[in-house]
Amino acid sequence: MKWISVCFVFWLPLLNTFSFAQKLNLNGTATIKLSNVSRSTDLPISVEVLHSFPAYGSYEQRDTLSATGKPIWVTFPIHTVQNVFVSFSSKKLNLLMMPSDTIYISIDSSKPGPATYEIEGQNKQIQDYYEAKSARFPVLPSQQVMSAGVGDATLSDFKILADSLYKLEKDFLDENAKGLPPWFIRFETDAITYTNAYLRLYVYQYRHQVKHPDSNAPGNYFNFLQTVAIRNTLALYDYDYLQFLEAYVKYKSANTTKALPSQSNILTNYQQNTGLLGKQIGEFFTLYMISNALNNNPRQVEIEIDKLPALQTYRTLIPYLKQNASQRIKLLNAGKKSPNFILADIQDSLVSLKQFRGQIIYLSFWFAGCKGCIEEFPYENELVEKFKGKPVQVVSICTRTTREKWLEKISQYGLKTVNLYANAQWGNALEEKFGINVYPQYVLIGSDGAIIENFTSRPSQGAAVKIEKALSAMKLD
Repeated sequence: MKWISVCFVFWLPLLNTFSFAQKLNLNGTATIKLSNVSRSTDLPISVEVLHSFPAYGSYEQRDTLSATGKPIWVTFPIHTVQNVFVSFSSKKLNLLMMPSDTIYISIDSSKPGPATYEIEGQNKQIQDYYEAKSARFPVLPSQQVMSAGVGDATLSDFKILADSLYKLEKDFLDENAKGLPPWFIRFETDAITYTNAYLRLYVYQYRHQVKHPDSNAPGNYFNFLQTVAIRNTLALYDYDYLQFLEAYVKYKSANTTKALPSQSNILTNYQQNTGLLGKQIGEFFTLYMISNALNNNPRQVEIEIDKLPALQTYRTLIPYLKQNASQRIKLLNAGKKSPNFILADIQDSLVSLKQFRGQIIYLSFWFAGCKGCIEEFPYENELVEKFKGKPVQVVSICTRTTREKWLEKISQYGLKTVNLYANAQWGNALEEKFGINVYPQYVLIGSDGAIIENFTSRPSQGAAVKIEKALSAMKLD
């Protein structure tokens, strides 16, 4: 994956003994050295990073540790304190890293069973905490909450489960806090709190918009908001906090205006954001939301930025966003023929894009570790149901994922789309041809095989309207 070599540094003040000076460095990098000490077999590995800014940004590098024992050095973009996931064998390590960090991982896969490993480097006690947490929660509490939320449980029962899992996760941190640096306790406490709060809002919004539009939440459902710090400058660049703010602002806007905020009315959104969150957080959050347009409508980025009042604190982010948008606009303009692909489906049969000629195609690109991708799955299923019997195909293409994990996710979330799997070679080719820098990415293709819109709207953000428009144009032809 490519990233732009531009550096912006913002400092937040130390507010108390449990804080530390965060910074956002869009040119920052970190390094992991991986060694295969068994020297008996090659070992595929991957390193994955999910960025908080631009919104839903991601990076992944795949490689193979040779049986010769030659180590691999993986250097990757890292913008602030954030989680990095290293996968090998059947193991997925959750590491916490920041710009300029280096971590050393020695892997031994010579014995039967899962590979063993040793980790050395900065903040080793934090990596040990994550390992203990993984052992305590083989299925993360957030995954359990998400699965329950999109299921058939009532909101009252869902609230009880979310309360219980939140307490379990907080208790685990309290029990294992000895030896952990205070700044990490703040980081992990916020991660637990904001992830849980975000999922409660997400589930409510999903059910209210799609599943049970006329249902009301229990009277005490939103009590959790009373204990969540809405204006938290210490968490400003944290992935989980920004996701929470996105759901929170949407919730407050819907309650205030009885309608979802217009994505095109950026000045109104800016005023709303700064009113709810204060100027410092509100301005950054507005740019965060604009950066999301890189994923579905990069042409809108410059338009929205130019409507904003003059920014003081974050103005140097503006050229970065405009440069990103310009690069993406050049890829697959409307009217160009879509690149073809030949990918395996769940029956291991080969499927090509050309087989769908004569139908409107809505492509979804995702991978198993992408939270934003998974959150769109229920909405993708709704698209399938909405256009059933019409010349429309919702095609889901999974990259950066093992075949086993791909099949597991299809089953876990009951995906009704046309499900296709891209191996590493195809995945790299598709990312290059479709300009995929951020997941999920969606592409709308006409019945003639020509691009209608690359970076088109997400299923949860108006994709159905654009598909309807494409169908109408198809009938006129």
